[in-house]
Amino acid sequence: MGLYNFFWYGPEGAVCGKKTRYSLPGLYLDSMNFIYEVDTPNPYEMDAGIYEGLINYNVATEFEPGYFLTPYQSNISVKVTLRVTHVLRVNIFGGNKVVLSPPRGWDHWESIGRPPTFLLGQTGFHLDASSLFTVKLRCEMTLSSDCALKSTTGKLVKLDTFFQAPAGLIDEAGGWVPVYKLSALIPKKFKVSNYVSAPGRLSFEIPASRVPSMETGTTYSGTVTVIWDSQV
Repeated sequence: MGLYNFFWYGPEGAVCGKKTRYSLPGLYLDSMNFIYEVDTPNPYEMDAGIYEGLINYNVATEFEPGYFLTPYQSNISVKVTLRVTHVLRVNIFGGNKVVLSPPRGWDHWESIGRPPTFLLGQTGFHLDASSLFTVKLRCEMTLSSDCALKSTTGKLVKLDTFFQAPAGLIDEAGGWVPVYKLSALIPKKFKVSNYVSAPGRLSFEIPASRVPSMETGTTYSGTVTVIWDSQV
């Protein structure tokens, strides 16, 4: 008399058959445990949620124990549950107030007696993403598809907003470029090739072609909201 544990690996699409090497006067199988592997699509492209499946096995045909063993239960049902949870988290570490200034600062341009070539302000962020998401703008003032700043006298100037994307993001064209221009009308869609956890940057710019039209002796300001949305 003896008690033994053993393990058989069932190959995929083939029969796992074993031959009896010794004469056994008696045999009793106390239990059977399943170890399974779930072959899924790319989880980064799966929708978040709970995936369930039920597999039914017949002991007499799919688990053939031999003609001298009689199962007390002929049917075995295995329920598999897979939970997919995605992450989209943005932490701004550069602050939510951005001041636009020319390259090398205002003092440099005042000392050479020329108007600045362009105005630029930036803020940084850290992005964690594991699935599809979009980035779009919501503007306090809008000119065409871009946000705008307003002077104290009510004059508007168009503001360009750029998203410096971390590596690992894939755009709708199937590639990646370091910088994308954001729109207030059309969201920019991204998916991930792998889990992304990396820094990025938002840039706000008034190019050289618009600077001469801006009024001097006044202050331009406005609110730009950048929205990362996982509900694609």
